[in-house]
Amino acid sequence: MHKIKTKIRLCHTDALGIAYYSAIFVLAHECYESFLDIAAILKEGKYIIPIVHAEADYKAPLELSDDITIEMTLAKTGNSSFTLEYEMINQRSQIAAKVKTVHSVLDRKTRKPVEIPALIAGRLSEI
Repeated sequence: MHKIKTKIRLCHTDALGIAYYSAIFVLAHECYESFLDIAAILKEGKYIIPIVHAEADYKAPLELSDDITIEMTLAKTGNSSFTLEYEMINQRSQIAAKVKTVHSVLDRKTRKPVEIPALIAGRLSEI
């Protein structure tokens, strides 16, 4: 499991001070980026790793200024794709949201699926 702690900021919330639906995906992606050095992978220029499916379940409010913990786990790996699951836990120790993202590893030039590179597979094996 990979875990980060963060805070719900004003930019994550609607007029009621509650995190709105797309902010949940931004927060999940921040956790993902903190785990896998996407900038280095993209800079290498061989691969892209688009999200090809995303879903979320909202269980409890994430409110402005809440301190939250995001826990990311590897749910599944395939030959050229992997699935990550996230739980967002609010400061009241409630699971406030669950997110799932499916990532496909593609050749940057051809945009065709490729086997998950050893660098990425190695990092994924750590969670």
